[in-house]
Amino acid sequence: MVFSTILFLFRFLPITLALYYLAPAKLKNTVLFVCSLVFYCWGEVRFFPVMLALILINYLCGLGLERFEQNKTARLILLLIALAGSLGMLFYFKYANFVLSSINAIFGTGFAPIQGISVLPLGISFYTFQTLSYTIDVYRRDVKTEHNIIDFGAYVVMFPQLIAGPIVKYRDVSDRLHVYKGRCELKQIEDGMTLFTFGLAKKVLLADAIGALWTDIIGVADSPSVSFVGLANASTPLVWLGVIAFGKQADALAKHQKGDLVSVAGNMQLNQWTGQDGGMQQG
Repeated sequence: MVFSTILFLFRFLPITLALYYLAPAKLKNTVLFVCSLVFYCWGEVRFFPVMLALILINYLCGLGLERFEQNKTARLILLLIALAGSLGMLFYFKYANFVLSSINAIFGTGFAPIQGISVLPLGISFYTFQTLSYTIDVYRRDVKTEHNIIDFGAYVVMFPQLIAGPIVKYRDVSDRLHVYKGRCELKQIEDGMTLFTFGLAKKVLLADAIGALWTDIIGVADSPSVSFVGLANASTPLVWLGVIAFGKQADALAKHQKGDLVSVAGNMQLNQWTGQDGGMQQG
């Protein structure tokens, strides 16, 4: 489901926002989680078990890290399980067939390619590193363990940033996920609608036209560098149209919102994620 389609703009988004704003404070994360799952399953239902498995692996490892608070060996083992499970899943879908073809070319073997993984699960890179950021944060004792799997799931599968990013670290949103009152204000909605409108215009009026021209020039469709123009700008403020927002624009708005708008500092790209989380202290 693409942000610029009629289905999303005039069906999914209005229904989702209506449910979210009308839901009681403590059920807002549940609405966010369920609607995000619908969004994901709309186009990638066959890969839903993959995302569910990654959520469960990191959620359970987080509980285990709390359970073995004083046991450094057990904590390290749990961290390695989360790393192996999450990165192993990503490696399997991205590189398994490449490794098999390389082995065939080098050693003359006849391993058949694995069927069904020619297409990557939607957003697997984003939610893999997001779930890992939670486990790493808990391991480093930067955040408390999340006991509510609905709140954790809402963080992982929040649909506006699921397919276009940015990669959001758990510690940047953990506090705000548990703020249930005062989320919905007219000023927030107004700012979110403004940002989303400009981002959508970039996507429809500029990015799509540039993409078509680029295809004519080089003969390759769907260039990632072109298709993400405007899409990221649309997804950044789309997270509940100002209720929870990510990115530089949201961060700038938060400066005059007196903390009401949830901001995540900067655009969380993969190199920033690995650069800051790479030096983990032993738990």
